[in-house]
Amino acid sequence: AIDFRRLIGEHCPETGRLKRLHSEVVMELGAGNGDWILSKAREGAGRVWVCAELRLDRAWEIWSRAVLSNVTNVVVVCAESTSLLQKHCQPASVSVIWVRFPQPSVSIPHGQLWADCRHAESERDNLTSGGRG
Repeated sequence: AIDFRRLIGEHCPETGRLKRLHSEVVMELGAGNGDWILSKAREGAGRVWVCAELRLDRAWEIWSRAVLSNVTNVVVVCAESTSLLQKHCQPASVSVIWVRFPQPSVSIPHGQLWADCRHAESERDNLTSGGRG
């Protein structure tokens, strides 16, 4: 399982290890073109910002934009969000989860927004104590 808090840090010459700089992980599911996550990452330098995007072209574009604009606290994952949360994310490692896509249209009944309860449960399991999603 991935502990996103340990992916971003500063190299410590004395120990040869990565010194963790961030304690809070914020995850966006369905990052789209990445505008939201990149703007938040610029504002919230004390956090690790993880975005999951299913489409490789979009994930690549988000990563490229992060590198070119020197945003160093973003992790881009090209994956389907349910499988990422259920199989690859360390339990209790994410502080906040934002579900930004698909943005439901007004014609979708509220009860159908979370048709797959397993997805919601996997989100809950990955939140830290006191986390929100």
